[in-house]
Amino acid sequence: MGQFPSGTSTITIDLTNATFGTAVALADMIEATNNVAGTCFSGAALASGGAVAQSSVVFTADISGCAAATLTDDILAFDLPIRPSSTGTVSAAISITQTSPAYSFTDSLTIATNNTAFTTAVTADTTLTQIDLSSTPKFTAFDTVGADAILGTVAVAPRANTFKVIPGTTGNLAGVAVAAADMTALKVTVSGDYTGQNAPTLNSVAASAAGNSFAAGAAEFNSATSSAFNGNFVLVDNTTANPQVELNASAYSVAIEGTLASATYATTAVTGSGNLQSSVREGTTVALPWTSSNGTNSVIRLVNESATAVPFTGRVLRTDSGAAATSSISLGTIPANSEIVVYSASGPAGAVVLSDAALFGDFGRGDVEMFFEAAAGNLIAQRFLVTGTGEVTDFPIFSAGDTTTGVATVEGTLPR
Repeated sequence: MGQFPSGTSTITIDLTNATFGTAVALADMIEATNNVAGTCFSGAALASGGAVAQSSVVFTADISGCAAATLTDDILAFDLPIRPSSTGTVSAAISITQTSPAYSFTDSLTIATNNTAFTTAVTADTTLTQIDLSSTPKFTAFDTVGADAILGTVAVAPRANTFKVIPGTTGNLAGVAVAAADMTALKVTVSGDYTGQNAPTLNSVAASAAGNSFAAGAAEFNSATSSAFNGNFVLVDNTTANPQVELNASAYSVAIEGTLASATYATTAVTGSGNLQSSVREGTTVALPWTSSNGTNSVIRLVNESATAVPFTGRVLRTDSGAAATSSISLGTIPANSEIVVYSASGPAGAVVLSDAALFGDFGRGDVEMFFEAAAGNLIAQRFLVTGTGEVTDFPIFSAGDTTTGVATVEGTLPR
């Protein structure tokens, strides 16, 4: 004797966040027989719904012989071709009704949690990638001492414990896991400044190889295999070019675009992005503590004793107001065998004045850091503090390496 009354019942199943991947058939209404043989329903019919891409189906049958009390009973079950619509929870609601005798039963269950089929990851390298100041000519090769040209890794892979056929559906008890072969196309684009470089490599495949592309601002890698580019992204200098071209410090960003088999997945696009490590030029970093933009004026004389011009950048590290560190910006260039004077609060027309709106503005009192694309032995720096009454004080300049922000490394201590 089952738990349902005798007579014809109407059984309605409604899916949430899913549709039917193929048309539902009457044979999808089954008896989950456990230890007891037999058929628990009779007079069954597929009354309505159940077409491809629909989310509701209605069966009618006499289910009085079906029960759900214990595993030894004959249990009414449905083996439906469910296709998730988007990420999130996939659930089903069932209602069983009968007019004579009057009867109503409702229930719902979570079928699965739908997730993206593939994962993407971009991981920045932690070993410095530095453009070598001592190369000949300077800045035409990557440093290999305590540094490398690896910017990080890219990875695309099927998500673990994720199924394209939900376990227990369409007659498949174990389900069918997402597979690498489900991705039919993959493109990885790495954008950055490649001036003076040969084509970079991703997982040892060059951006200049067949099917890929390499331009001044982007390296593009294409494959039909999801794991083709799971590996290191490596910059490649061009030390045989004639003439050789200086390499530029640059940030590098990654865009991942994958396509899944449309016959299997409702959502076929796989996307990902991230930032690799930035490359930096080797040089000298100098910190100027307690520099003011609106009080005592710092006058910094910078001398370049080399035969080539020296560009330099700067940023404000911290201020008395607690403001966050600024980004590095260009402050100018010290001509070859010449000097330049920088002012913190005010200076003559045409001079480099840190408080100018085009530079750092009125930052108050803070620590300023400067980076020079030159060896310390070719630089002379002297700082003077000038008060409002004209009093001049010689103030020490400190040199310090910056190993956390990637702005620069120190080659030595500037002489005073």
